Amino acid sequence: MKNINKIINCVIATAALITGALAKEVVPMTKSNWIGAAQTLSVKDGVVTVDGMLKTSTFLHLRKAVKNFELEVDIEILKSKEATHWASVVFHADKVKGNKSPWNQMTVRTNTALKNGVAIASFNKKWAILETGRTKKTDIAKKHFKLRVQDSIVKVYVDGVIVLNESFLMSSQSGSIGLSASGCVAQFSGLKILDLPDTKELKERDKKLKPMKLIAHRGYSKVAPENTGSSLKKSIEANADLCEFDVLISRDKRVVLMHDSTVNRTTDGQGRVADLTLADLQKLDAGEWRGKQFKGEPILTLEQALKLFEKTKTVPVIEIKAPAASNEVIRILKGSNQRAVVIAFSEQVVKHF
Repeated sequence: MKNINKIINCVIATAALITGALAKEVVPMTKSNWIGAAQTLSVKDGVVTVDGMLKTSTFLHLRKAVKNFELEVDIEILKSKEATHWASVVFHADKVKGNKSPWNQMTVRTNTALKNGVAIASFNKKWAILETGRTKKTDIAKKHFKLRVQDSIVKVYVDGVIVLNESFLMSSQSGSIGLSASGCVAQFSGLKILDLPDTKELKERDKKLKPMKLIAHRGYSKVAPENTGSSLKKSIEANADLCEFDVLISRDKRVVLMHDSTVNRTTDGQGRVADLTLADLQKLDAGEWRGKQFKGEPILTLEQALKLFEKTKTVPVIEIKAPAASNEVIRILKGSNQRAVVIAFSEQVVKHF
């Protein structure tokens, strides 16, 4: 019986320790906890109201810096200029530099049932919308949000239902938590934060592996049309170590950025790249298929692509998709001062280098 009691007491003590370790920190909703413009912030009965009606966006930063965390908060948008305006939870920000520093955020639209009703965005001089989600409910009532960030993995729950679960390359990896409103008046309440450890898998990996290189695929194709100027620039802005893109050769022997043998999937045109001249290709729109904001994106030549990497730390990785392009790629690289890596899945191509 004594042994059983010892076991029971041990279990209870262990449970208490675990519960204590995982307990969320309830953040007092008082002005003293926040850094921001006093005229846009009011606190009453434990509810923070942020007025972003007059500014593009208003930031309030909590006096707490985190890397990995789980956050819960109730958000209600009281009024807004348009249904597309938003409130957000900012994370990994520099509370001293404020909105001049890189940061990430969970954005909540007035109507969360819109296609981009809930989003994860990243800012570093320019915006990058990393992923969007939506709820089934179209009402604009107060909702309970849970944001979980652990290393590169981000999960968002709305009223207990998961709406986003992705891995991202974000502008910043640690920093302050904040609240923001753009074109609306938003209320935040019941804020709780739980610090999380690095994932076990990553810790084990770091013990065994040398520092890893970050390689963008077809440029930063997660947020911009693949193999275009926009996607290459965004990979540079995201501080990728290397940026891979694909090249083919046109009918008039110009090396251009394109993955498929035809232009059908990623432009508004039709036909094989090898059957079209550079003039034909540069009449095509290579961006609008990914969104109206990319309308007018041109097909780049290899020379134009290499120029984007000048004076940057990002190394271009040229994947040759057609053996016929090999000699032209060699000629272009010999005439350029740009350091580059060349890859291919063809022995016929590789032997040229």
